[in-house]
Amino acid sequence: MTVHPKKVNVVYLSRQINGVFEIERWETSDMGKTWISKAITQNSTQDNVRPYIPRGLSSSDPELVIWMENQKYVHYTNYQTAIKYLMLND
Repeated sequence: MTVHPKKVNVVYLSRQINGVFEIERWETSDMGKTWISKAITQNSTQDNVRPYIPRGLSSSDPELVIWMENQKYVHYTNYQTAIKYLMLND
């Protein structure tokens, strides 16, 4: 899970859905009493983990989320992964 550095009411997380980890964006407007979620990945065949929001972007830049797609992950020295990203325009 990662908290948006400029919008602390927005979090990105990875959770298991139907046996595969998917990335979601969750936002609250009432201090966490209720949340609205949006799927960033869905119906994936491989796990999507470790979402990250790059720091240092200006507020006029689109929202950018980066994550790791696991094709095979046994150990930090034995892996096949890819880095994916999505730019969100509000």
